[in-house]
Amino acid sequence: MTTIPFSARVEVWELRCRFNRGRYWQRQQAGEFTALVGKSNPARPAANQPPGTFSQEVYYLDRRTNVEVARVHQYVLSDGSIGASGRPDPKRLHINGVTYRMHRGQDVDQDPSLRFPVGPLRSGYILWRKLKCFTLGR
Repeated sequence: MTTIPFSARVEVWELRCRFNRGRYWQRQQAGEFTALVGKSNPARPAANQPPGTFSQEVYYLDRRTNVEVARVHQYVLSDGSIGASGRPDPKRLHINGVTYRMHRGQDVDQDPSLRFPVGPLRSGYILWRKLKCFTLGR
């Protein structure tokens, strides 16, 4: 019997938080994951990156199972360093059978543990995000 993995579209901040809390980039640099470069094209002028910069999609694969654990976007400068924020930007994460995908806008299918009432309480949203990010993975 094949199980269908659960997929959740989450806001950008949540995906970045999960990526940072899981230390995916550091773990990839330490050799826990294989980095497989997918699309690699010269960066668009609208990206405001220095000439010679490439826009890359990179897949992090578990070394033991060869299964994708994360997908990121990054700008690689001509000297090999990462441009923009200096860190990869996650687009997809696979955590405990759940695939988290980036989604912008309304109608976000959040993990039930991350539900937040939207409306008049919107002013507390930023504080809630910071608290939620602090407690993720605990």
